[in-house]
Amino acid sequence: MRTGRGVYKLRALLVFLLLAFPFAESASGADNRFEFGIDAGVRVDELGWHIAGDINGENPNILSELTWKDMKFDYLQQRFDAKLTNDGLIRLKERLGYGRVRSGKNRDSDYDGDNRTLEFSRSDNGVTGSRVADASVALGICITPATGGNEFIPYVGYSANVQNMRMTDGYQTVNPGGFTGPFPGLDSKYDARWRGPWAGFDFLVNAGKNLRITGSFEYHFKVDYHAEADWNLREEFAHPVSYEHDSKGHGASISLGGLYELDENASLNITFGWRKFDAGSGTDTVYFVDGSEAMTQLNEVKWESKSLLAGFTLAF
Repeated sequence: MRTGRGVYKLRALLVFLLLAFPFAESASGADNRFEFGIDAGVRVDELGWHIAGDINGENPNILSELTWKDMKFDYLQQRFDAKLTNDGLIRLKERLGYGRVRSGKNRDSDYDGDNRTLEFSRSDNGVTGSRVADASVALGICITPATGGNEFIPYVGYSANVQNMRMTDGYQTVNPGGFTGPFPGLDSKYDARWRGPWAGFDFLVNAGKNLRITGSFEYHFKVDYHAEADWNLREEFAHPVSYEHDSKGHGASISLGGLYELDENASLNITFGWRKFDAGSGTDTVYFVDGSEAMTQLNEVKWESKSLLAGFTLAF
């Protein structure tokens, strides 16, 4: 999977939107303002999915389940905001983020019975090399009360969120009648992507002379979920794409923070963010080394992310 493709497409879209507006002050007195920000901090993710034994969701209803938990990432985010026309009525914003894993754990379980019974294999593995990336662009209209300087800005946008999950340092935990313990050579990949439109809003509330409370809400709908995996130790599977997952889903994103203005062109900020996405029933398509394929039901995918970031903003 070319995980960076969506990021570059969204950045190109933002550039196109910005070029559609005049940057310099026009004869009508338009006063445009641009803000650039950098945030850094920690992000904690969980990603999990399970498949059934057949395309009808049976035999058994949960055949295999993968989870990545307590995934801590060192995360860096770049922001660009444009306030265009008189009083900054039209708003454009771009967000690009990237994170590299610091720690976490993976579990891979297989079952012969319904509802996670008759477990015949389990491995608990490392996550070295995992990373995440996010991109979003949005267009909004600022609604500002007559007094107080508070702002409410409805937005529509488009986003792409990528999780490049890894399985390393294999350790067989459950194997009835067989070997348990560490096993060498595990270097499997699961590259997931959530992509689609969203609608939501930002708000700013004055809380003092230089302090403002900030927040946002986004609802993501008609989200396309796609993942590609390379199970490197399975010789019967094709490589580098051993199987693909496809489904549709939805999600929500919330942030809340504070902004301290150093002067009219510089500010410091801290933000807590939370996201939760779900994909429902879809397909799991397995590719074999002999060129054949098999399809089972992808039951569901769940992703949750929390972040705490601090940074600065410069205006020009």
